[in-house]
Amino acid sequence: LWERMVSKVGGLDVLRAGFPDPERPVSSARTAQLLAFARDHYKAVCVDLPGMGDRSSLEALRVSKTIVLVTTAEVASVYMAGRMLEG
Repeated sequence: LWERMVSKVGGLDVLRAGFPDPERPVSSARTAQLLAFARDHYKAVCVDLPGMGDRSSLEALRVSKTIVLVTTAEVASVYMAGRMLEG
């Protein structure tokens, strides 16, 4: 099933998120399950998070061994990154 869900891009397997549905928010428990599966099957896992403060984003950060924060010079992005670091 996993092989049918991922797209091959160069040497990477990419699992696309699809379109957000406000009626069906992503749960942090499902995010943890998905990341646990990926960790068991890949040497490295990269996650493009939807935004700071989102519950699924926080769960992805919580279970991560290494976090690399990539942001833009936009004031709102830098402000939100700072707020996340404050706790």
